[in-house]
Amino acid sequence: QQVVAVLQAVREVVKAEGLTVTPTSLFAAIMSALEKPETQSSSQVSLAMCTLLGFVLPRVPNSTLRSKFVGCSQIICKLLEQHRQQ
Repeated sequence: QQVVAVLQAVREVVKAEGLTVTPTSLFAAIMSALEKPETQSSSQVSLAMCTLLGFVLPRVPNSTLRSKFVGCSQIICKLLEQHRQQ
């Protein structure tokens, strides 16, 4: 249920920005949300975001993933470190 709710929220954000809902726009919205402290502080929301990321990543063009690799890796590593004890 949490994943579905987060997906709906991410889709709404993408649409509110005037973008088409595509794997790339979902990827960008998820990564942007994962950078925010309010997202990082909730292990349930973070887990739902990471689950969605797992579905979206295989559909994002390789060139996009390569160009965003370092920044995304840092965000995900920070998130894993914060929730390591949970």
